[in-house]
Amino acid sequence: MESTDTIAKAACAACKQYKRKCDKALPCCSTCTRLHRECTYLDPAPRVTAEEEITLLRARVEQLEKLVDNSIFTKVSSKPKTDNLSYIGGETSGKAASNLYSSLFFLDQRYFTHLHRKQEPLLLPTTRALAEILEPELGLPGGLCQLVSRYFDAVQGWMPVVSRMRMRRVLDRSIGEIKADTAFLLSCMKLVLQDPQSQNFEDQSLYKALKAEYLDLEQAGVQSLRLIQGGLMIAVYELGHGIYPAAYTTVGICARQAISLGINNQEIPQFLQPWPEWEEEIRVWWFVMMLDRHVTVGRELRSLCTENPKKNMPLPADSEAWDQGVMAAPQRLYISSPMTVRSSSFARFAQAYNLLGRVIRHCDDQDQDLSFMLDELSTLHQATSSLLEVARNESNEDLTLAMSICFVLGKSLADFSRALMKLHKNFLHNSFYQGYADKASEPRLASCIRQNNEHSFNVMRDTALQVVDFAQVLERCTVVVGISKTSPLILHSLYRGAFWLSYLSATNREDKFVAGRAIIDRVLRALSVRWKLAGMPLFPNPRVCY
Repeated sequence: MESTDTIAKAACAACKQYKRKCDKALPCCSTCTRLHRECTYLDPAPRVTAEEEITLLRARVEQLEKLVDNSIFTKVSSKPKTDNLSYIGGETSGKAASNLYSSLFFLDQRYFTHLHRKQEPLLLPTTRALAEILEPELGLPGGLCQLVSRYFDAVQGWMPVVSRMRMRRVLDRSIGEIKADTAFLLSCMKLVLQDPQSQNFEDQSLYKALKAEYLDLEQAGVQSLRLIQGGLMIAVYELGHGIYPAAYTTVGICARQAISLGINNQEIPQFLQPWPEWEEEIRVWWFVMMLDRHVTVGRELRSLCTENPKKNMPLPADSEAWDQGVMAAPQRLYISSPMTVRSSSFARFAQAYNLLGRVIRHCDDQDQDLSFMLDELSTLHQATSSLLEVARNESNEDLTLAMSICFVLGKSLADFSRALMKLHKNFLHNSFYQGYADKASEPRLASCIRQNNEHSFNVMRDTALQVVDFAQVLERCTVVVGISKTSPLILHSLYRGAFWLSYLSATNREDKFVAGRAIIDRVLRALSVRWKLAGMPLFPNPRVCY
């Protein structure tokens, strides 16, 4: 065995550099001797023990955590308080620092979870553009209170997604403490109250300004419930005044923002979350799903942005208790609760749109077996008809409810009717153009398809006449309560009914179909004072073909 005095522990520096085999001979290895070059052996680095390596790693982790705290989690510096919104902050577009924290949170959420971090809301001061929008209200004593009061009086009945208690707390604060997302929500309240007779409606200057602010706040990294609520109001404005496809894309943006905040998973409240706050998030998510189905029902094979609610998804609770800020939650109903259980009007609204979502997915499924398709058609028809009857009976039990049918329960009745018409119109269309009866594998199935064709035609006719009844009730209610409180979401049902009555009157020429179409036209003309879409002649020819 060779002596350690003649053999080095490691290769020489020259052999390491040129990646040559080294025999480690001392004082000079054979390779360096043959090439006549200097042979140098470097002292080996001291071996690090396991304990020392762990200590070094811990120190490195602490160093990185401090770096993250200093560069990412720096809070937005507070601005001095002032009594005038127009002097708070600046523009968010281009000048706001990029929200690195939000970007990294989306790229690798598990990293932040490992560091026991959570995404803190980004609170920006009110921008100059939002201050200019609210300047008329700020110039009057109690101007913001009057704006909020008008909103709750005209909109909250059919869009109950904003907490009255929270808005009271906002209005009790100093003007200078209002943040950008809250100012954006107040500005959107002002927008949704606009009608075709409003000043500057035709040039849509307010709408364009708020769409720009919506994008700026999003690019600045603002994520909050108030931003989503404002976005929903913009979408309602676009729906009511026929601004497409902007309405469709705005609803999709609201859906993504809501999923980003996690309010789509509301089976249980967060730790120590007050019931009114939990209820507000439930209502916002339900309204997102409602608008998603509303903008999707008119076109075939258009995917929904939101999934069907799970069976443990809570339904909206009693609106009166929520508005009053009752601390103890009332009895909670879920999407799986029996439909015969009496629920709040907004819960019926949610159930109607849940069925509409199931109908949309049924109609978009092009690969169904004929037997299965007929069974599902029957199931959806029975469920929708049963819930329609329950909602109609509830509205007839109370005179007050009957008078407000066009604003709350009436919206649900209109949506149930729309779900029936969507379901059976789709079946009739596909049965005719795809020849379901000819494709049937056995005579019994072909006979069943022909029977369903007749049944679907009768359902469409009866539902169209029910829409006429609804239009007459709507007309009486608007005389008593006022057109300003009507929802733009009922317009689609009226147009659907008018479309089918046009076909029936052109083919059968029965007086009831002609008179029904005239009634719906009269109601739409009256509603055009509030919503521009009601005055648009989508199919002026009464002989329009199916």
